[in-house]
Amino acid sequence: MLPQRGILIPAIDLSMIRNTFQMRAALEREAVMHAVQHMSDTVLESQRKLHIEIIDAVRKAPTPELLARGQEVDTGFHNLLISATDNELLRSAYNINAIRMRLIKLDRIRLNETVLPEAFGDHLAVIDAIQKRDLTAAVEAMDKHVRNARNRALQL
Repeated sequence: MLPQRGILIPAIDLSMIRNTFQMRAALEREAVMHAVQHMSDTVLESQRKLHIEIIDAVRKAPTPELLARGQEVDTGFHNLLISATDNELLRSAYNINAIRMRLIKLDRIRLNETVLPEAFGDHLAVIDAIQKRDLTAAVEAMDKHVRNARNRALQL
């Protein structure tokens, strides 16, 4: 929103995609580092089960409702990591960047029966590394996940 000018809808171009994903990587890297030290195994195990249930259901019978639920789980996982930092500045920056991410997703990325299991597989790698309290593996897994999402956005 621009005062006295209205609503500005940014173009979904190469520069926006690269900048948005670079910011996402930086913020989520910090969130994962925090999670390795502080996130409970109970929360992580709950996320693991939820992800596996969605993957299994999508592989059996993907429906638009199930894929929409998968999108909610995807968004919820990233929001959980960011919220768990308990850092208001980080959450605020993430929320602003999330608006750009939503625009990119609407324009370029759709969770479907192929993309969802791949993305959730990345999430499970992040969850595994956090549960092992392996900082390097957790950061690498998140970087890989963000890179995969960025590459999907750039290919379309």
